[in-house]
Amino acid sequence: MSIHNTIRDEIYNYSLNKIQNSIFHQELSNLNIPIEKVRLIYSQFYKWRNEFHTWFGLLIYKSKDCSTKTKKEVVHSFASHISIEMSENHDELYRKFLLNLGVSKDEINNIKTNDITKEYIDSFANRHFNQNDDFLEMCARITGRELSSCIRNSYVIKNYFSKIDIKRQVWWDKHEELELEHFLEEIAPLIKLFDDIELLKSYMKKEIDLHIQFWDDLYKSII
Repeated sequence: MSIHNTIRDEIYNYSLNKIQNSIFHQELSNLNIPIEKVRLIYSQFYKWRNEFHTWFGLLIYKSKDCSTKTKKEVVHSFASHISIEMSENHDELYRKFLLNLGVSKDEINNIKTNDITKEYIDSFANRHFNQNDDFLEMCARITGRELSSCIRNSYVIKNYFSKIDIKRQVWWDKHEELELEHFLEEIAPLIKLFDDIELLKSYMKKEIDLHIQFWDDLYKSII
């Protein structure tokens, strides 16, 4: 088995375990969260996802000299992610999901970012802006989050949407596949740049932990 597949499988299993043990995702799959609370939680995620590109912006800023082929490949893979996000209007796809979930246009336009979401939005910059030589760590962290998002979407589609009266959601379906593609594009050059593959995987796992913790903290703050 190639090292790409070995890492993918390990991070996949790690992410799935974290999601399955997440309080929010357990309660969601058991249909224990009132729909009005589900709407509030996913409305907060809308606020975060609309600023997620700033994480990539900081990563690209911290990349500095990109004269080597491998580093170009890394930066291109992340820039491509944002290009797809913007050109395909993924924010609009998520808005349509919120509308189908029962959130009105006025409610979407007036979503206020709560403290948990604001803290998570700012967390990447707070951790990395003033750090030196952490470009590869940043890349690894976002790459791990990419794969976990693919798994999260699969989990929610299977364990929640299939149980409630809601049609197939384009944003969730698209990102179930697209995040895996992003992961594969990003991990290939990263493997070449990391001397210590265990360190690469540890960074990925740490960011996955923070992402799942965000969902659980958000759930606790709203319930």
